[in-house]
Amino acid sequence: MNLNAHELHISSSKDKEFIYAKIYHDKNLACKECEVEILTKNKHMKYKTDAKGVLKIPLKLNPIRITAQDKLGRKRVLNLDKNKKTQSTQVNIPIYIKILGAIFIIFSFIVGFRWNRK
Repeated sequence: MNLNAHELHISSSKDKEFIYAKIYHDKNLACKECEVEILTKNKHMKYKTDAKGVLKIPLKLNPIRITAQDKLGRKRVLNLDKNKKTQSTQVNIPIYIKILGAIFIIFSFIVGFRWNRK
């Protein structure tokens, strides 16, 4: 069982006017309407991605920190600076929460199976 299935990813590209942040899950599945926070030195803005998982950000904002969160609470942070290399970090769910989730799922199947046998 892969407990890290559907991790959240951010990639970015830019043209002369905008930075395009693409938020997606594994296998390049778009994170539709994911909540995205943009943090600069003096601004804090909240947006949602479009149906393709893309957010268009004005290039004049520099440096910026992009924090994306999907509907299940998975987060990814991307720090962008025109003058430096980008850095992306995954905000991981603690291992004990993953283990408790797996135990809950297994327990639910056992209880459901025994309930149906009666």
